[in-house]
Amino acid sequence: MKKWLSSLLAFMLMFSFTMPFQAAAEEAERPTLNYVAFGDSLAAGYLNDGSKGEGYPVYIKTGIESETGYLVNLTNHGVGGFKTTNILTQLEDPTIQQAVSEADFITYDAGANDMLGAILPALLDPVNNPLPTQEEINALLEQVGSNIGTALSTMKALNPDVEIYVMGYYNALYYMMENSFLINEVLAGLNSTIQYAAELTGSHYVPTMAAFEGKYEEYLPNPDIHPTSDGYVAIAGEFLNSILPNLDGIWFYGSGAPTSDIGYNYSLYLDIDTLDVYGKYNGEWLLIANLFDLEGETHEGYGEPDAELGVMGDFYVDLETGAVYVKADNFLWIYIGQVEDEEPGEEPGEGEEPVDTEEPGNEGEQPGDNEEEPGNDGEEGKPLPNTATDQYTILVFGLLVMISSAVIFQLRKRVTH
Repeated sequence: MKKWLSSLLAFMLMFSFTMPFQAAAEEAERPTLNYVAFGDSLAAGYLNDGSKGEGYPVYIKTGIESETGYLVNLTNHGVGGFKTTNILTQLEDPTIQQAVSEADFITYDAGANDMLGAILPALLDPVNNPLPTQEEINALLEQVGSNIGTALSTMKALNPDVEIYVMGYYNALYYMMENSFLINEVLAGLNSTIQYAAELTGSHYVPTMAAFEGKYEEYLPNPDIHPTSDGYVAIAGEFLNSILPNLDGIWFYGSGAPTSDIGYNYSLYLDIDTLDVYGKYNGEWLLIANLFDLEGETHEGYGEPDAELGVMGDFYVDLETGAVYVKADNFLWIYIGQVEDEEPGEEPGEGEEPVDTEEPGNEGEQPGDNEEEPGNDGEEGKPLPNTATDQYTILVFGLLVMISSAVIFQLRKRVTH
């Protein structure tokens, strides 16, 4: 059966080059990502001059919206002065738990205030505030790591599929040059602790130290631990470097290679003539794969294929309508053509039996009655664009009519409800 259908599909695809077949991929209704941010004053948006502005989550949102076809629904739970224990308390709130369970991705930054509370008094007033011992610092780092790990594990329990991005800190006290050794030692320990907790829970660690190197006078011009707006943009840029490659591409499709005006960066496009797959990067479409080369399995059934069925490169034939689909990724089937029955009134070929087109349990109803054009909706979270198309029908003449008729006849003999 697979060989029969594969041969027919190959013939259909070759034949479609000479047939008037159009499927215009137009601008889509932009899908939305749910983004939940947790953190301290950096998430809340306190600025270097003491005022309050936009934190890095806002710049992550605008970065995604400008780079991709997504809209971003941001829920920012960042609060100035928050420590790791405060975020654990937040995660006990049912409303926040609901937001986490519905999030497509989460960002987290906490831990700096835990450590600053231990060393900053001694740095500012060493006469009245002795420095903590190394044992005390190590114990505090261990507690911070445990709190972060608990918070991230709680988020994963609420939403096992969510991607979490955890920030490592820049040197917010770079201007205290006389205590630079202690500050650098504590900061290195904090960032190592954060990275370990992130990796232990399957989250992404996002370092920001390198983004501030050589930029401290621009990002922290005043003796304040909070950056300027440009500093927040730099932090968001480090997050985006991790987030953007992990976003699911928005699919477009059409007849022929994509033109530059279609899609967004990180979008995907399927040429339904050749089954070539393109990815858009830096405004240019690049050929990245061909689904037909994968030699996928062939599935059959009544109605549109279930999103969970099959793997990338598989084909599916709707035995009720003759619609043919190809699986473009793990959850998305795209309609690529039609297997046609004989024209109405045409006699069966010599030696062929008439095909009984009535399905069991549907007396008097012919397959295709009140037929609607096969849909192309992807699974929630991986939407296809709204696409204006002509009728998806490939006119098959001569040999193609005979081959396709024989295939449909054999399929219907085999399948029962």
